Amino acid sequence: MKPIYTLALFVLLFASCATPFQVYQTTSEQVKQYEEDVYAFENEDLAIAYDFWSFGGVPLFCITNKTDRSIYIDYTSVFLNVNGKKEGEIDPEIEAHPMHFTIEETQLPKHIIVLPARSSETIEGTEVTIDWHKLKKVKSKQYTRDNSPFQFENKINYSFDVESLEWKSFQNAFWISSIENLKRKEFKAIETTPIHTKSDKFFIIKEESYFGWQFWIDMSMEVLNIASYTL
Repeated sequence: MKPIYTLALFVLLFASCATPFQVYQTTSEQVKQYEEDVYAFENEDLAIAYDFWSFGGVPLFCITNKTDRSIYIDYTSVFLNVNGKKEGEIDPEIEAHPMHFTIEETQLPKHIIVLPARSSETIEGTEVTIDWHKLKKVKSKQYTRDNSPFQFENKINYSFDVESLEWKSFQNAFWISSIENLKRKEFKAIETTPIHTKSDKFFIIKEESYFGWQFWIDMSMEVLNIASYTL
């Protein structure tokens, strides 16, 4: 039976040596890591904390109204502009979307949402990229803002006046400052760290590597199953 278990161990080790993950580091001049390890931007009215840690960099924006007045936010202004291309916007009519804003009992258009005084809510954005970026003969690569393969912005329009809706706005610009290829074990070491330590990062799974890894895992399990019946 030893050869069978040796084979199972071999395929598991083979799978673990694959490099199916890329981790992307984001950088911004406006958005900073604060003492509490929050990746955030704020002005006199709003604070917005970002969490990019997801497949493809789908960000969560936690928006806090710092004032004693309600703030009206234009749903259609909330989007990521990636390399000059608008990737998507929040659709308030999609009931499954993880939004929890309270819409006041007024005749406001459906795309206007209300953030009450001193309250916080979370928006889920759209991905930065899901495409594998080839690194030639290196494990990782550093980038400046000028040569980064991905530059993206988040824009929000908001108003204090429900009648005139005179908009104020801000934009947060980001770029990818590093990309690193990781093996499964290396990626797992990052994945198990507290979320606030990696909110400025996101990851990509190489499709063919992922399914290839899954194939070898399935094969090793099948070998072990066969072995159990022959004991």
